Amino acid sequence: MTITLMATAIGISFGIISLALGNSLIRSIIFVIGIIVANVPEGLLMTVTMSLTLAAQRMAAKNCLVKSLESVEALGSTSVICTDKTGTLTQNKMTVVNMWMDGVLVPLTTGEGNFAEGFSTATSGWAQLSRVAVLCSRANFLKDELEKPIIQRGCTGDASEVGILKCYEILMGDSKAVRSANPKKAEIPFNSKNKFQVSVHDLNCSGRYMVALKGAPELVYSRCSSIFLHGEQVPLSEGIRANFQKAFVEMASQGERVLAFADLELNPKDFPPGFAFTTEGEPNFPLKDLRGVCYRMYRSFRSEAFPLHLF
Repeated sequence: MTITLMATAIGISFGIISLALGNSLIRSIIFVIGIIVANVPEGLLMTVTMSLTLAAQRMAAKNCLVKSLESVEALGSTSVICTDKTGTLTQNKMTVVNMWMDGVLVPLTTGEGNFAEGFSTATSGWAQLSRVAVLCSRANFLKDELEKPIIQRGCTGDASEVGILKCYEILMGDSKAVRSANPKKAEIPFNSKNKFQVSVHDLNCSGRYMVALKGAPELVYSRCSSIFLHGEQVPLSEGIRANFQKAFVEMASQGERVLAFADLELNPKDFPPGFAFTTEGEPNFPLKDLRGVCYRMYRSFRSEAFPLHLF
């Protein structure tokens, strides 16, 4: 804007002088245009690009990532920024930070160097939760990043599933082998309408099938008639529902996202080996009377990552 105003002012001034010297109006206008164009540097585009690049570098030094240079210019005139309910801007990375098993909230350490340090995989309920969590997922590690530390590996898939996969890989290892041993036979991907994801797996390639479900806690709980508690499957009583609701509300009030997990081993008489599962229209396998296992929660708390909580 400054360059434009200066070029225009100089051009008009020289145009007036040209008329005063007796030149014709057309000749004077051409002279004005020439002066204005001559005052706009040919390297202006490169200069602006370099300025935006330097601004982006300064922002990156303050942990503000800029994908396009044009956004730097737009940010300079921004007066209002709309963020999520926690008021933080993140990279959409998630990390497991809590698990709810046997009615108790189990916290995990979340540092890159000591993730889940001190957690015992023998904890009651973990085996059931981890099986559903790793199988009912579409996240995978990138092949060219397998040499990196697990917590730093790149992955494909939804951010929440990536966090779950990394948690499982750190605590149990070799998620790929577990999935190969329990191949997926059918799947209903997560969508905003259903608010759940479900898959059917052949347990240990034995011809016995299991339904694995994850989704919004209130929806998953409405499909469960029992829960894995204190090492055994027990009916889902009103008292247990109340305890879960209390924990869910507490976590949700802190801006944490919750995912519930459930499973159901199908009767081999009704679903013999080789059964053809279908998800088109109404699924030909049950999505009710499932067994709740554990529940997972997430929270956006810093610019680097979302910590995930397991429920």
